[in-house]
Amino acid sequence: MKISIVNIIICIFLFSQGVAQNRASSLNGTFLLQNYSPTEYNVNPQIFDIVQDSRGLMYFSNQKGIFEYDGVSWAKIQIGKEDLRCLSLATGPDGLIYAGANGDFGILKPDSVGRLQFNSEVDSIGVNSIGRVAKIIIDGEKKYLKTEKVIYILSPEGVDSILPETDVEDMFFLDGRHYIKQKGLGLFLLKDNQLKTIEGGYQLSNKEVKSSIRFRDRNLFFTAQSGVYEMSNTGRLVKRDFLEGITIMSVLKIEDNLLSLGTNSKGVIVVNENFDFVYTIGLEQGLKDAAIKAQFVDNEKNLWLGTN
Repeated sequence: MKISIVNIIICIFLFSQGVAQNRASSLNGTFLLQNYSPTEYNVNPQIFDIVQDSRGLMYFSNQKGIFEYDGVSWAKIQIGKEDLRCLSLATGPDGLIYAGANGDFGILKPDSVGRLQFNSEVDSIGVNSIGRVAKIIIDGEKKYLKTEKVIYILSPEGVDSILPETDVEDMFFLDGRHYIKQKGLGLFLLKDNQLKTIEGGYQLSNKEVKSSIRFRDRNLFFTAQSGVYEMSNTGRLVKRDFLEGITIMSVLKIEDNLLSLGTNSKGVIVVNENFDFVYTIGLEQGLKDAAIKAQFVDNEKNLWLGTN
């Protein structure tokens, strides 16, 4: 597996091509780093989300819309006349790229000459103002949109709106289940369009959850500064005693037995199934920014990192 990274300075190749064997021992410590600075894509450096389309092109959400990279050049895709900030991206089973913005939601579709353009879908949702669409989860034919106050569920049958008791801090899709993090109340299960309490879910009421990952048959929630919580087979949330003391900004499974932890100041920390450190890739290894907000593995097994 060869891993590439995007940061403020955007792309970095981390491990050598010898990582293809799904074994931590295959990491030989050879790092090929490629940094792209904001001057190359000519915009604010902060990257929120990363996806890839069926053609292999990369897309990055940013303060100034969406940026497309074809391996040679950058192109900007503006969101609306207001040039809105793009907060979230997702690729659907239909091959289309969906984008959530600060006040809009839509699809990237080609214009008359084949250039992708943002097409708003807010009117089809039936709301006057959608707010900040900070996360998109696509599960089959359903699309889940996270805004501050409402979870919208779009399906061929129509639009459902879920109104939690308090602000929606985040939503997660883990092992076939949808979870909602409510401000001050903790983690809830979203089932049959209703929010159901989880035993121990209150433990996350005052914690920032950054990611959920199924790793080695374990369903895990990673917090920013309070370690890791596991959802047991009985549906109970349990605190675990690993990765405490690390400020986590993003998590991505890069091999069956390897996780890449994006930190706020130490770059990337790669851990194995026992959560032992395998490698740390930070400023000393060539990163130009060590706060890793977004991660994505592309079709060629490159790891892209987006910085804060």
